[in-house]
Amino acid sequence: MSPADLIVANRIAEIQSGSSKIGYWDITQIKGTAVRDFTTAIGSDFYRIDDLGTPLNDSNELFVWTTQESGGGAFHYTVTAVTGASEDASIGAGNRVGPVSENECVMIWPVEQARTADQSGHVFMMWMPYDKWALDFQGYAYPIYLAAKPEFIGQKKKVVLHMHGASAYFNAWMNDGSTIKTAVEALASDYLMVIADDPGMSWHFGFADTKQNGVNTIADGSVVKNYTQYRNWCMIRWLISGQAPWLGDSNEVAALGHSMGGTGSMTFAIQHPEIFAYVEYASEGINNWLMDPPYRADGWAKNFAYCIGSEDQDLEYRDLISKDKLIDNQDMGMRAWAWLSMRDSVTLAYRNRDDLPFLNFCHGTQDGSIDWEPQGLPVWQDHNANPFAANLFPYSGCWVNRGHSSQGAKGANPSGYVPKNHFVLALKNASSDDQLNPACDAVSCADSGQFNARILWSTERTTINEPPVDSPDEFSTTIKLDTKTIYYLPVYGGSGTETVDITPRRLQQFPRIPYAEYDWQNIPAGGGAPVQNGTAIADQYGMFTIEGFRFSVAGNKLVVTTSSAGATVNAGLDDQEVMIKTSPNPFNPVVTIAVRNQQAIGSKTIVFEIFDVHGNLVAKLPAVSPACGGLPAEITWNAAGKASGVYIVRAVAKNRVHTTRIIYSK
Repeated sequence: MSPADLIVANRIAEIQSGSSKIGYWDITQIKGTAVRDFTTAIGSDFYRIDDLGTPLNDSNELFVWTTQESGGGAFHYTVTAVTGASEDASIGAGNRVGPVSENECVMIWPVEQARTADQSGHVFMMWMPYDKWALDFQGYAYPIYLAAKPEFIGQKKKVVLHMHGASAYFNAWMNDGSTIKTAVEALASDYLMVIADDPGMSWHFGFADTKQNGVNTIADGSVVKNYTQYRNWCMIRWLISGQAPWLGDSNEVAALGHSMGGTGSMTFAIQHPEIFAYVEYASEGINNWLMDPPYRADGWAKNFAYCIGSEDQDLEYRDLISKDKLIDNQDMGMRAWAWLSMRDSVTLAYRNRDDLPFLNFCHGTQDGSIDWEPQGLPVWQDHNANPFAANLFPYSGCWVNRGHSSQGAKGANPSGYVPKNHFVLALKNASSDDQLNPACDAVSCADSGQFNARILWSTERTTINEPPVDSPDEFSTTIKLDTKTIYYLPVYGGSGTETVDITPRRLQQFPRIPYAEYDWQNIPAGGGAPVQNGTAIADQYGMFTIEGFRFSVAGNKLVVTTSSAGATVNAGLDDQEVMIKTSPNPFNPVVTIAVRNQQAIGSKTIVFEIFDVHGNLVAKLPAVSPACGGLPAEITWNAAGKASGVYIVRAVAKNRVHTTRIIYSK
């Protein structure tokens, strides 16, 4: 492409008269006697930018295409104008401006179409990247509702993505008739709520790039992409960018939903933990699409195959979401059906992330729509061994003696409702958990129970006895048994003292040291001598678990510490003579690292690795050999360009690992 040959760009996307009408969304949703007329609600069935001057009328349309010269040169705007049915396809002075200076666009800006009288309910249109979109299904322009009070402008507020159930589009943000709901009517009085409709029933996920309206088959060789997640992300990204009128808090983005929306909220949060702080609730969702054959033959999976192809086709999956790009096309290493199954996509790679959201989810034991047996039972049958628990995900929830009705936040642990830059706890083997009735193991049944919902801990938002500590030297929080009545769940009938295994997640300052030993104490409410103490050994990723921690209604304080800076932390080794010495410590910016008495190691080489406090590898230093005459093997590390703070030095020799902490202080 060059400035002399812009006619090619002119013809890349030729528009037709009336093409600005998004026909797929011009629908009237009828629920009993309730009529929700979308096109009347926004005031027009043509979507236009009306805040940059006189809007175009129905017979005049404009298409602007931006292109770049070959080899990554200058950008040019190519414009074609249509009046009636006649297109001005000439390339002249009036149709070309270039070259122009332009930054790459990394965010889509929505355009407001309508708002409520009190200016708290808003309908925006968002146009997706035209050349990278599957245009034949739903088009590339989407209406999105935002509940945002005018007094919130300029204030930092949490953002909640609300995903609706199947066939419930527009219900969450439109009253009967053609009236848009206010923020209060949408039950979003204290935060920013985004509601994006999915009438194509892509389960708030996406569809194949060849998907067409009204066609229930997908061509072989198609690629499934998360188009629906991406357009929801576009609205969230705008709200948290600092460039929208409202200041969405990037540290507190949450998701919630029921049925199809429950499926979508859990799937989105698990697949993109970098976005979400927690799932407020996920009610009656699908946990695994790869269920038994009879259910697949006539259930939701068959319906969903219309969007992503059949299991036999086993289509490729690509992810569109990136914080650094306008749109991505990333291979996630899993096929579409496997990637979509929540329990299947709880992989080891996600287990070790530092940004996992806290999950709250629930299922009815008499649900015959998203059936209890294939979807609820595999999670609750042994909720200490399901993939969420096995991979140390922070979560809570319940099973309820109900059918396919919204369970809301029943069984949700409020301690998990904290921003992303705050620790959460992954809990397991809690004696305070209810146990599923064995009668529920094969069929729907009448039973209710909770897991991890009665174990509260002190957070910066809700203090129990005293504030928590998450510092380079200490992690502490008070654990408390909650015996109050939880709506629709069994009354607590225990002794008042329970036990639980605790794995801290999302630690902000307290170091995660691979193979390190952590000392812990259990201090009763009001202080005094510890009632428990012990040592926890971290795994190769620096995660450690406090097993059998006792807690009561009064509260018990968990205190975890590591050895002081410069001391050796041996990964379960008996050889206490082998030591890592660092000098100076603290340092700026060069530190010398040495292993003394390395002869005891019995290795010819020693490898030094540097980690940050979150367990991320920062530097791998060249291997060094033990020096002659008993002198220490040593090497220097220059931390220039790195952030100040605590780092972990790990020395690896043969089958032995030794670690210590160093402090970079500028």
